[in-house]
Amino acid sequence: MSYDLLLSLYYADASNADLTTQEERELLHVRTPVEGRITAAIRDGFDVVLTGNPGDGKSHLVRTLGERGDLVGAEVLLDLSAIPTGDAIARWKACRAAKRRFVMCANEGPLRSFNEVASADEALNASAWELRQQLAHRVESGEVPTRPARALLINLADRNVLSEPLIADAVARVCRDAFVPDVGVFSAECSAARNMLLLQQDAPRRRFAQLLALAGTRRGEHVTFRRLWQAISLGVTGGRTVAKLKDESKNDADGPLGASPIDNLARRAGRGVLVEAVRRFADPACFTDPDLDESLWHTGAPPSGEWLCEEPSAEHPATMWAMGRRDDAIDQLKRLKRLVALAHERGDELVRAMTRATARPSAVEPRALLDVSLRGIRRLYLSQREDANAPEWLRSGLPLWVGFSYEQAPVEERPHVAVVSLPEDEFELVQPTRPEWLGDALGPLPERAWLRHRRSSTLLRIDPEMLAALKAATESSGPLPIPEPVHRFLAQLAGWDELHGERPLGDEAFAVLSRPRGELEVDGRVRLRVEGASYV
Repeated sequence: MSYDLLLSLYYADASNADLTTQEERELLHVRTPVEGRITAAIRDGFDVVLTGNPGDGKSHLVRTLGERGDLVGAEVLLDLSAIPTGDAIARWKACRAAKRRFVMCANEGPLRSFNEVASADEALNASAWELRQQLAHRVESGEVPTRPARALLINLADRNVLSEPLIADAVARVCRDAFVPDVGVFSAECSAARNMLLLQQDAPRRRFAQLLALAGTRRGEHVTFRRLWQAISLGVTGGRTVAKLKDESKNDADGPLGASPIDNLARRAGRGVLVEAVRRFADPACFTDPDLDESLWHTGAPPSGEWLCEEPSAEHPATMWAMGRRDDAIDQLKRLKRLVALAHERGDELVRAMTRATARPSAVEPRALLDVSLRGIRRLYLSQREDANAPEWLRSGLPLWVGFSYEQAPVEERPHVAVVSLPEDEFELVQPTRPEWLGDALGPLPERAWLRHRRSSTLLRIDPEMLAALKAATESSGPLPIPEPVHRFLAQLAGWDELHGERPLGDEAFAVLSRPRGELEVDGRVRLRVEGASYV
């Protein structure tokens, strides 16, 4: 049953608290600081509302706390959407009258609708106001709401599960002997059991957690607990049922190396936000390490160090290549390198190098991050070669390049026009914050910041993927894709400037690019007069 439970996490069944038993929840529950914050809030006389996305763990958390006796004396509503709003209001009011604490789980949309009704109720309007304030001030805003006195909101959409210790703890929970699949006499030799045995070791488990955290961080998207479990399940099991594992044991379907956890995640058939992020951003096989690559190619092992698992006995990629099996040789090199990352002494160095190569906003001093962001956006449009011959107004501040075309052409192929460059001092960097009364309940702050235009409050999110694109623009000269958020950011600023910018009569500059990073076709001036305009 336990292996089936682990496998079902990949299909998101066992990560739905409504579909699991108490025993299964206990097997899978990973402790986080949010539990202590909930129990402390109830003890201090607060009502508690948990909100977030489906899969963030609202009902799992509340069910688990209730089953452990941590919510004794509190009224629990596991799903606001499951009952009429009027009934939910009545239950909360009854708790207030009986001086009992109220704990409610709600997705954000239904919670906002519920709050509108509660605001009109004399007994609940103060609490509804507090919830509204807390909902309006997310980690993204850089602002902090007023300290609540009655109702505490915990938004699990702001919880960061990409903590390496948290991920390692989750992996350890499902790599126990209880989860080993029963495939008969070969149970301990099937790929899933080998992966569990490997990840029972501290170093491989820590590195696996580092790679998952790296992938999610680099993607820059909120990862729910459900998506984290999905990736862990696929890494360990390969998505194989017990029946398939039995066939694999008989037929040796994966070859002499077997399928390591990273091999499983790197397969194109794997699904899930975090799975795709590993494939794109955290596959050791795609990270260049010349000395290691050369040694693996010719000898099948790193130049020094010991294996943390049984030494793989497999053909060397160079031998396979010489025999004309070129695709097999490349695949063998990739599998070896992924195994090194998890199961060889050389793996720590490889994973550290991959982590250092990832652009992280938190690793850059705020003033420098502001400079990189503005310079990177400029360089996405005006290459270094064209910049040398451009007028001064295009080489400072932030030119508002806007593409105009009636053709269905990509942004990178359209002509672009700029008529103004906003001064750099109109921009600031906003960093994420959380209310101090939440403490560390929601985990580490996310790897993101925002470039903000002060006068219009227009924002561009600077996450690792955006930062990597902007740094690439400052360090290269060839064609580059324009990130869609940058295109929208400049268009919004241009629209704001059109309405609110100051345009005194006189000469106004303009410039035309053949395309982003293309030739500066024209730069000139338009003479503005009361009776009209003319080119100078």
